[in-house]
Amino acid sequence: MIPSVTPVAGGLLIQWNDFIEPVDIESYDIYYGTNSPPAAKWTNTRGKETTITGLEAGTTYYVQVFANDSFGPGTGSGVVSGAPL
Repeated sequence: MIPSVTPVAGGLLIQWNDFIEPVDIESYDIYYGTNSPPAAKWTNTRGKETTITGLEAGTTYYVQVFANDSFGPGTGSGVVSGAPL
């Protein structure tokens, strides 16, 4: 699963679909940062999109999404990048 990144003013809109096996997915952890793979956790959400805010315009940020089930975090998505407006 590869999330999509849409640059917005001061942030990045991140959207994704289910992982290959969506059974038992309880939530998603979103990580971001200026290095790949990203190390800073932005949020945990049950939805399939979030907007990372407070980012510097024109700086490239990397993003990765992890699906969580009852056993904890699973394998992460592919790493994507984008630069806020």
